[in-house]
Amino acid sequence: MKYWLSTLPLDMPLQRMVLETKMRWRIERDYQDLKQDLVQCFILFRT
Repeated sequence: MKYWLSTLPLDMPLQRMVLETKMRWRIERDYQDLKQDLVQCFILFRT
């Protein structure tokens, strides 16, 4: 998170920063869900 914030442009408006943060959180959450689903599928097919 610190790295992401440190790489933002200095002149980025607050509203845009909030929007980007929400989008990033959603993408990371979707990625975690996908990984979890893949693990469950792997376990199902292994048994």
